Amino acid sequence: LLLALLLTASYSLIQDAIMVLLGELFYEEQLEWMDRLPFLLDSLLTLPLFFLYGWGYCYFFRGRTGAPGLSAEDFTLRHFGLCLLYALGALGISNLWFVLLEHVLLPNAFWQESLDSFSEAWDGVQPGDYPFMLFSTVLLGPVVEEILFRGLIINVLDRVRRGMMPAIVSGLLFWLFHMEPVQVVYTALLGIVLGIVYERTRRLDITITIHILNNFLTEAAGWLPTDALYEWLVLFEMLLCLPLLYSVDTVRRTGSFRFRRAGASDTIEII
Repeated sequence: LLLALLLTASYSLIQDAIMVLLGELFYEEQLEWMDRLPFLLDSLLTLPLFFLYGWGYCYFFRGRTGAPGLSAEDFTLRHFGLCLLYALGALGISNLWFVLLEHVLLPNAFWQESLDSFSEAWDGVQPGDYPFMLFSTVLLGPVVEEILFRGLIINVLDRVRRGMMPAIVSGLLFWLFHMEPVQVVYTALLGIVLGIVYERTRRLDITITIHILNNFLTEAAGWLPTDALYEWLVLFEMLLCLPLLYSVDTVRRTGSFRFRRAGASDTIEII
């Protein structure tokens, strides 16, 4: 359990160490771009973690847990469709949480300050930094976080107890990793969902795909041309919460990443 906490903390600690090293190697005027392009900086700080955590996963756990790796099994269009359902359903849970936050919790100063802090982190992205924001938040970040929280932490927690406990604890650590209290519900639930999928299937490629799609759709929602389209998308995502929960329960019971008809021996995969 302590190792799981240390692994969670290592993400920020290693990035801070790299920042200190950069400060020692370069003059301050050579590092002025860091203030203008924070997402480029984040990408550069996260890339070493990809290699470090990736090496740790492959060396310690990939062959010893029976995990099939990233390409040992076919990843079909139906797998992708179910990943899309998970990503949209997770966004539906996020939307429901923010509705509750807006209409019930915001009068509380604690939640208002947390929401303001969360919003300010995404305001004022410079045009030159926008491609790096997409790379960092949609591609590199999800891959590194999945290797850390599912590939490493869940396998570490399996040494304590197998089953739901590793998925739940990794989900809670996933929330702590994101820091902001306003993110507590949907980050913890997304982390638990991804933990259940990985714990039962040992398919890191599936959880990575769900995570990437979730982050991509979050960004893509801001590209919609009208508010009406955005509202319809939000409603559609909320309606997919129940199919998501049904599929998660199926994965938990069967270890198969698909829909299964109750009481039947055959399976129905989402198209």
